[in-house]
Amino acid sequence: MNTFKSYKSVNQIFIILDGFKGTLYCAKDQFQRPIALIRHFDGDIDPKYIQAFVDLTKTVKQWFKNHPEIKHEVIVQEFSEVGEDYLVRPFHISLTSFSSLDKTEFKEIIPNGLHELREKVNEIIRTSDDPSCLLRVIEKSIVDSAKKTYYKALSDCYFIAELAVNQNDLEYWNREMKGTVQT
Repeated sequence: MNTFKSYKSVNQIFIILDGFKGTLYCAKDQFQRPIALIRHFDGDIDPKYIQAFVDLTKTVKQWFKNHPEIKHEVIVQEFSEVGEDYLVRPFHISLTSFSSLDKTEFKEIIPNGLHELREKVNEIIRTSDDPSCLLRVIEKSIVDSAKKTYYKALSDCYFIAELAVNQNDLEYWNREMKGTVQT
């Protein structure tokens, strides 16, 4: 498995921001267009939980697919590369995050159906027997003002680019759900 240091040595990347999960970088192609986002786990989340993050992401994606009433409304982005201390996902352009939508004074830019989607997800969570960690992460990624959940106008759907997780979520998932992930 590659390390971030080796990834960085062969790819043209630049820092976007430092976050509690770790530093977020952007990779460019030969024409200087952004092509990927790289999360280097050099922050509060220990890199040993990268596989738990990947597994939890796959499980959240499957959770949405298993609910016909919302399965076409939400896309969960999986990672295109998993390293020892980093994750890579495709770069997406012109997306408005849930946190931005929730803070706007211009209510007319809030997509039709956002309130209804959140209500549907809340109802499913309230009646679900799924593991509490999974439901908590879904709630943080859709119902709350997630910074990495976006509205894609061209597709008229919501897009989870990166789950709203912290170290505790991943520790719990790793400990309690080991070996139960279905893809």
